[in-house]
Amino acid sequence: YQRRVHGDPNPAFYQTDLSTAPMEALKNTPLWEHLTDVVATMLKERPRDPLALFESISQLHAAGKHVPPAKHSLYSTNRPKVNLRVPSDTAWAASYATQVMPPKTRRKVAEDEEEQSVNTEQMEEAAALVSIPDVISEFDTFRQCGIGLLPTEIMRITVSMKRIQERFPVSRLRFWGKVTGLLRDYYIVEGEIDRDRTVDEPEEVPEDEEGKGLKVIEDDLNTFKPPKRPPTPPEPRGVGVNKYQYYVCTSNDWLNWVELPPCNPLHLQAARQAGKFFTGILDSHVLSHPPFPGLEKHYLRAQIARISHGTLAAPKDMYLSPDTRDDESEGAPKAYTVPAYEEVPTMQPQEVPDEDDEEARKTLSNWLSGYSGDVLLSPDNWVHVAPTILQTQGRATLFKLEEEEEAQAAEGAAPTPVERVNPLLSDLGHDTSVTVGNAQRQKFPPWSVRKAFHVPSFATRVYVLRSLRWPGAFVVARCTDQVRGASVTSVYIGNGLKMEERSNLSPVQTSAAYSSSGPPPGLLQVDGTPLDERQFTKPQTPPPADEDAELEEDE
Repeated sequence: YQRRVHGDPNPAFYQTDLSTAPMEALKNTPLWEHLTDVVATMLKERPRDPLALFESISQLHAAGKHVPPAKHSLYSTNRPKVNLRVPSDTAWAASYATQVMPPKTRRKVAEDEEEQSVNTEQMEEAAALVSIPDVISEFDTFRQCGIGLLPTEIMRITVSMKRIQERFPVSRLRFWGKVTGLLRDYYIVEGEIDRDRTVDEPEEVPEDEEGKGLKVIEDDLNTFKPPKRPPTPPEPRGVGVNKYQYYVCTSNDWLNWVELPPCNPLHLQAARQAGKFFTGILDSHVLSHPPFPGLEKHYLRAQIARISHGTLAAPKDMYLSPDTRDDESEGAPKAYTVPAYEEVPTMQPQEVPDEDDEEARKTLSNWLSGYSGDVLLSPDNWVHVAPTILQTQGRATLFKLEEEEEAQAAEGAAPTPVERVNPLLSDLGHDTSVTVGNAQRQKFPPWSVRKAFHVPSFATRVYVLRSLRWPGAFVVARCTDQVRGASVTSVYIGNGLKMEERSNLSPVQTSAAYSSSGPPPGLLQVDGTPLDERQFTKPQTPPPADEDAELEEDE
């Protein structure tokens, strides 16, 4: 067999007695290798009758050829194949340990090396004390209520929020929400400025360089020009609509966080009339009518301020009422509007009353019992925790010009009436209804409250407050029996538009110009037919005949 198959000319192999040969000598022979390959093939293929196929498999191995497996789709399925390759967009998680470790502050060049080392240590300690929330745990609560993002989005946000801590002087961070766009989505983080690490504010960019609205055909047709008034200055950082700073990244670049500019009253008032969807490009122009005086980053910042001041809420009695009006006497009906604040009052957490003060404990019975009895299912037991934005000035605090006050005092004229707003910590039950539609003008309640789940044996209850005026804004309160207060978290996931704005994205049609005087003459005339045209068309005189041509015809 060896001579026939392999052509071995060594006759000593055939003279060896294989029954008495050692095992090591047999393993070095070509016959052992051939039988090993044959047995391995049979164990792999597992034929029904291995003895009948032994000779054919041996011949295939001896000839050095293998039969390729049959390729057919008889037993194939439509299931997609599992892709075990790492996606290309996971570079952000390449070094997780580096992302979550405290940042190292860069050293600045200074003349005194000792002062420099002291300042560096202080900055490192301040950076290590930055409060970064546990976004994963927060969204576990939201997921129980049917709200939330994908797990990959939550993980990327948690890791990339460390970049904000490294680049910007913040003392506290909070995930504000997500604003969907036509091309990209915005992920927004709210930060509280750290006064100890605050750097010098950059110079204000002139309005010409900020970007103006593009000129379109409607701008030429619009001849109305509002009266010129002195521009209202924006509020400083840490006050009113600029109390917090906001940082944004897009869905295609999770590591590049951009600091949004402070909110300007001019942009906020123009955003109320824009009603445009976001594109996902911060430096793009906002094509709206009337034209928006800025870029999309200014429009986004204005919408964030409007959403925050209109939807931030908390259960009643969690804060001490800061409204101390002298003009309201005891026993008088409660006023649901107050003059605009010149300075936003500070809210203080509720204090535990003494056990002997029965009247105070009776007033705060819901707060002391952990809001038992499902009292939070009514919007009357929820209050606003953010001041109202003024309609006339686009600020949360009232701005007065000293020149106007002096001129009015000198002339003896009546002072300008002050806008009235809802007081801080006013209950949600007195908010105005949401009006939807242009024809029927249907009205809906501005808030809806529901219970996330109900298990009688559980001592913990979760309530979800949803804003119908700003779809996508949610406030979640977790309460426990016989535990004071509640833990409150909020999030926004939407397109950044108000219900009234998204229901009517076009200018309101004007009334008919001739509704009272009737149609102008000739407006209802019917177009003329070809017969009418021939009847009213003047007949054309034929041209004079040539005399020479007539003589030739006579001849």
